[in-house]
Amino acid sequence: MSGQKGMKHFGTAIIEEVLRLKEEGKSHREIAELFGLRNAEASKELIKRHRQKEEQLKLGIFPKKVGRKPKKPETLEEENQRLKKENEILRLFLQSAGRR
Repeated sequence: MSGQKGMKHFGTAIIEEVLRLKEEGKSHREIAELFGLRNAEASKELIKRHRQKEEQLKLGIFPKKVGRKPKKPETLEEENQRLKKENEILRLFLQSAGRR
């Protein structure tokens, strides 16, 4: 779970259901009770964030990708150079420890 303690993450199916219930005339309080949200304000924020996200997509603004970028594969030369550096570091460590 990311974010603060107690935060819930809702999938698109649940968000679509919330939007449908709101269009049918359900109150924010009823929606919050139905989905186990902490209060009516939480359902308002859920709808607001969804609408903002849709508008950004219409304008061509895509959300940032989250997480670490994938590593590019090493070429044989790069791998060889990395291994040589590792061996040199290991040799220096062993010399300073008096093992070699």
